[in-house]
Amino acid sequence: MIKILSVRFLDIGAGIPTRGNVHEVGHAVDPEARVVYVDNDPIVATHGRALLKGGGRTGVVEADMRAPETIVDSPITRGLIDFDRPLAVLFVSVLHFVDDDDADRVVAYFRERMAPGSYLVIAHGTQGRLSEQTLSETRRVYEKSSAALDDRAPERIAEFFDGFELVPPGLVDVADWRNDNDHIEHSSGGYVLGGVGRLL
Repeated sequence: MIKILSVRFLDIGAGIPTRGNVHEVGHAVDPEARVVYVDNDPIVATHGRALLKGGGRTGVVEADMRAPETIVDSPITRGLIDFDRPLAVLFVSVLHFVDDDDADRVVAYFRERMAPGSYLVIAHGTQGRLSEQTLSETRRVYEKSSAALDDRAPERIAEFFDGFELVPPGLVDVADWRNDNDHIEHSSGGYVLGGVGRLL
């Protein structure tokens, strides 16, 4: 009998795990799926560990994605994810909080370590339909926080998928990504682009 190896997910900048998060969706498809959540907020990491305690198939790593080697070298990551096998690396609503140099470097770091057949998942805020005045005001607000906002243009976001083959429907408004509903409500202002790429 051939055993099908379970899938692996590395969710970077995950926030606090909630209902419908990666481990729940993954385990609904494959009960043996392995999920590692990564976040640089110690409160998020502590709360995540408490919520996921005892599962054995999930883990939480407290690390900053701008130091990707600390994520890969973590005993928790090593114990749950084999980088010699395909996995899915998720950057959901997190890359727009780091500058171009860091974003390019981090995505490239994981691209170089992912096995062929792996998937890259990105959801990224973009300028969308907002006026320049609204964009400027929004950026000023984020400049006062711990993370500035870099709402890149769609063409720039697409560059993160270099070396990957985009899965249909490509890089689109997340409201349109394989949405089976007859009615789709789109934001009237800025929006989030989402895409999934398969490493060639």
